[in-house]
Amino acid sequence: MPWCRISSPARPGAESNWQEHIDGKPQYSHPIPPIAPAKFTGSLYIVTGRNPAPECTNFSASLENSTGSYARSAAPNGAGTTSGMLGYMFWAAECQGTRSICTTPPNTCGGGVGVGARTYNVAFPMPPLRQN
Repeated sequence: MPWCRISSPARPGAESNWQEHIDGKPQYSHPIPPIAPAKFTGSLYIVTGRNPAPECTNFSASLENSTGSYARSAAPNGAGTTSGMLGYMFWAAECQGTRSICTTPPNTCGGGVGVGARTYNVAFPMPPLRQN
């Protein structure tokens, strides 16, 4: 499953990085084809070293909140037929290393990822993925 790791912690940077994958790069000497949004996950960190990111603790200040409209409506551009990205993928869950904060109790991501799952009505268990 394709994914895009953001390089900017702000909404415009995340969305433009994701859009590059949806558009592809036909101008490259070895053209990179576009990816269907329905087969594409946007990647977000929930922990940054010793600090939880807003994606973990504060949904209202998170990228999954500020990019939600884009993720739900990203239009295909050369691949696929349905709008909307597959969803988000979260990096650094549980413990990413011995010198970083963990997301296991008592440090959970209920205020970020948890609120986001409820806000976007994520079904549990998840239904089959879209194919187009």
